[in-house]
Amino acid sequence: MEAIYVYATRGVPWRSAFLLTLPSWILLAPLAAGTIVLASRFPFDRRNRAESVFVHVFASITFGLAHVVSITPFRVLLAGEALTWAHIAPAFVLAFRLLFYLDVLTYWAVVGMYLALHYSNLRTSLAEARLAVLRAQLNPHFLFNTLNAISSRLPPTRRA
Repeated sequence: MEAIYVYATRGVPWRSAFLLTLPSWILLAPLAAGTIVLASRFPFDRRNRAESVFVHVFASITFGLAHVVSITPFRVLLAGEALTWAHIAPAFVLAFRLLFYLDVLTYWAVVGMYLALHYSNLRTSLAEARLAVLRAQLNPHFLFNTLNAISSRLPPTRRA
């Protein structure tokens, strides 16, 4: 654990920074995938806004705790210490103090990005649907006008 405190005062070499952060990012990937699943199942629409807020607040806290709990053993091992309760407990407290609020913000950032992309796709689909309706309205008029123009150019028929 002392190695982490030394890095905080002297700076972190690239290799150490990479080794310290890689497990965190690897563990965040499945958590982010779960976040996207929850965001798709519980959007903030008018029908279930209160339920969605409750689910996402609970999930963001769970997201942060799951990440801190899962990253703690890696931080202990990377510090060169044994996985004992005497080393895990202070590492957990430190990880919780450093990462928990960032993990909650990460959760909400993933939800926000998913919803922004989702609503952007909805707007695009709406514009495409409006364009398709306009084309459907224009096609019969175009056909009718074409037939009318052709019939006006034909010589009049004789009636007997």
